[in-house]
Amino acid sequence: MLANGVNLGTNTPEATLPNPRTAVGLSRDGRYLIMMTIDGRQPGWSDGAVDSETADWLIRFGAYNGLNLDGGGSTTIVQARDCDSSALLLNQPNDHAVPDRERVVANNFGVFAKRLSESGHKT
Repeated sequence: MLANGVNLGTNTPEATLPNPRTAVGLSRDGRYLIMMTIDGRQPGWSDGAVDSETADWLIRFGAYNGLNLDGGGSTTIVQARDCDSSALLLNQPNDHAVPDRERVVANNFGVFAKRLSESGHKT
């Protein structure tokens, strides 16, 4: 969907309908991973995005290469401070027109990072 800074958003029927989206991108130097969730199918909150709009958002956040991971009602993003913490829901998922209800799905994308010291240097 995004290759070498060029928006390659497709024109297939599914890609041109606004839907919830989950996407990732890498900065040009490969230093930054951009993870993005766009809510959708919720009038007054968020309509979603088409494929090319998702690529545009990745570009705005600094991505040079990126791809759409998933879309639709399974689009959910959570944060956990450590493996023992409960997950904090960061978006407003929509399962079968029920806002704030997560779908039961069997896949995920996780990122684990070492904690930085207060000075900003790796420990």
